[in-house]
Amino acid sequence: FKRDKNGKLVKDKNGHLERTYLSGLSKRRLFEMYMACKMYRGNIPTEIKNAIQNMYNRGLYHMQTEFKNAKDREAVHRSFNAEVKNWFGNLIQYK
Repeated sequence: FKRDKNGKLVKDKNGHLERTYLSGLSKRRLFEMYMACKMYRGNIPTEIKNAIQNMYNRGLYHMQTEFKNAKDREAVHRSFNAEVKNWFGNLIQYK
């Protein structure tokens, strides 16, 4: 759940706890990995490829809990895959 700068849980106008979207954080980490991988000039080590795959899988896992509606989840999943594939091409396995 979302926390304010003092560490307290944040509630919306109806008093419900606001969620933190971890799939979005996974996507941010994937982008950071993409930028960092440029230094390898196409020769990305296996352990880095594995880390990228694990972060991608983590993003998909979090989508399952964040988007209960299958239609919403499918749209987010398509967008997630499109962006990650744009960064990494066929470097990892997509689901």
